[in-house]
Amino acid sequence: MKLARSELIELELVVKGELIINPRYPISSKSFFEEEVWDFRDSTRQRLNSVPDFQLMFDWGKWSQRLTKEIIEDLKIMTFFLLKVPRVFSNTQRRGGAGYKINTVAGLITTLVRFLEHVLKEKCLDIIGVRSESFISTLADITFEDLDESLSTFEYAQGGLKQGLLFICSPVSKQYMKYPVKWTLSDLDNLMFSRKRKRGQLDNYCDKPFDDKFFRFLSNQATHDVYSFLQKQGLNNYPNSNIEGLFDSCPDIDQMLEDYVSIREIDKKYSLTIGKRRQASNFERQVFSRKYQVSVNDFSKKLTRLQRAATYLLIQYTGVRYSEAISFKVGCLRSLDTGHTVIIGTQNKFIPSNIPVDRDQWVACPIVIDAVTVLEKITRFTFNQYLVSNVFTVYHEKDMKPMSLTGLVNAFQDYVNEIDTLHQFRDKSHKMSPHRLRHTLALHMVRAELGIPYITYHLKHLHSAVSSVQSVSNVTIGYGGISKEILNNATAIRQTQRDLAKSLYHPDSPIEGGNKENFKRRRDEFFQGMMLAGWERDEIIDHLASNSLPFADVGLGYCGGKKEIVKPSGRVEYPPCVGQLQCNPNKCNNAVITIEKIPIWKKVLEENTKKLHDPQMQHAKDVHMAFVAEAKSVLEGLGVDTNEVSI
Repeated sequence: MKLARSELIELELVVKGELIINPRYPISSKSFFEEEVWDFRDSTRQRLNSVPDFQLMFDWGKWSQRLTKEIIEDLKIMTFFLLKVPRVFSNTQRRGGAGYKINTVAGLITTLVRFLEHVLKEKCLDIIGVRSESFISTLADITFEDLDESLSTFEYAQGGLKQGLLFICSPVSKQYMKYPVKWTLSDLDNLMFSRKRKRGQLDNYCDKPFDDKFFRFLSNQATHDVYSFLQKQGLNNYPNSNIEGLFDSCPDIDQMLEDYVSIREIDKKYSLTIGKRRQASNFERQVFSRKYQVSVNDFSKKLTRLQRAATYLLIQYTGVRYSEAISFKVGCLRSLDTGHTVIIGTQNKFIPSNIPVDRDQWVACPIVIDAVTVLEKITRFTFNQYLVSNVFTVYHEKDMKPMSLTGLVNAFQDYVNEIDTLHQFRDKSHKMSPHRLRHTLALHMVRAELGIPYITYHLKHLHSAVSSVQSVSNVTIGYGGISKEILNNATAIRQTQRDLAKSLYHPDSPIEGGNKENFKRRRDEFFQGMMLAGWERDEIIDHLASNSLPFADVGLGYCGGKKEIVKPSGRVEYPPCVGQLQCNPNKCNNAVITIEKIPIWKKVLEENTKKLHDPQMQHAKDVHMAFVAEAKSVLEGLGVDTNEVSI
């Protein structure tokens, strides 16, 4: 938060140690330094709408119940400089002295308080029958050994902890604190910090992408829910499916929706009259039930499921963060000169909070456009302009706000629980969160770069089509930085390498291709030797994944290199490959095909089957018959029932 000119602090004065902090110094527009709560909430800054209140407030009074008064006072001094004069910390790593956002500092201080409280508890003397007394009352009492011992038993994420401790022992902090620490910046380099939380197994999955089976299940079901609604309304040419549609029991979805909106409007007026959200008379609901043979409550449940499906698709296939998703409002779709469509919203991460909102763009693929269309229809009866919001009636404009992060996570989890009737995905590894959706998209886009089309061609390549014609923001081109995560996301890249290594080398993984018999024999021998040496299978796969794989992805399979082929007769042949043009890994003795290539071979089967029955393609009937036979052979060898392939 910028200060008025009269409140500017001279850097030179701080460095010399000559600054006196006035207790009545205005730390924010609402709070003074001396107060127990520093309140940075500001309704004029719309970018802060996505930040929870607790991340915009420093409750020193509450924290003083966990730490001593002396420690709290020194933490307040450090926080004051961190907020107001961040340039005095040489390790802030912020250009131009811009400093940190309020919510970033609040998170850092919360982590410090939690850790320091842990240190105090670790150094307690239990006086039998009296009380538990800590040996530590000030920061100066905390030794380097105390830090080292406490870190090993601290059961929370330590990602920002080192940064906080660096601030505590910086020269400026020591200069102004009443009880400065004795350890130094270089001492902290000798400590081991863990970024993973130790408490509970759930945290082991918080940064991991979802597995393929769950990703396909969610995407397919959510897409079907959205398209079944749009098809009923005549807004989509989605083909009929054998799967039962969510709104199949609704005879006239258009009129039902209109009548339902009318009922919610009556509820809104009634709630506004009495000053709290309440349901109006049951008369209209009874009329609705008799007219459509569906209760209002059942219809409402269907719409809630529809909203959750559309919200999932919106976030999954744009890769937006939670703070960005809740910026999308009615009318956020825009058409570019290219004919493509973008979503207008607000990126918050790495952007100052005083920058205008609704100026960032994300390219929208067709399913995202359909998801937004559905969510906009839902706002007709929620009376809330935010697309990612609760489904209850907003009876007063001042109560119009997006869904909380906890609410969104719970909504996603409720959706999974509803559609997962076979209870396949109820374990902790499938715990939903927007963060994991983003990681999942990054992973599959990495795989798309490797030639595995889990993400539509449209989604992957639309960026270049748009950027070549019309200048759009970096957010649009990168899906909010998702392109950087493709290159830098170690989790996604490691997972991709491991998946590829497993599909190639695991003894139970099916293999096709001209070199399959020789490759499987050598693979089995290798695994037997490694396991006799004491290695576990997973350890072997991890080891192989960490090394460069000696295969090149050629689309339909993996090529081991253009090597000469020695026939049983001794005659030497060379593979007739010219790049991709004549590459057939099913015939080439240098190639193998893994289960990772199943989607591509399914596409080969589908396309050539269609051409086989196309009257205009009968001149090439023999060619397409050969391709169909080839694809069926590969797929069946990989364990796919070709009778179930959609043709």
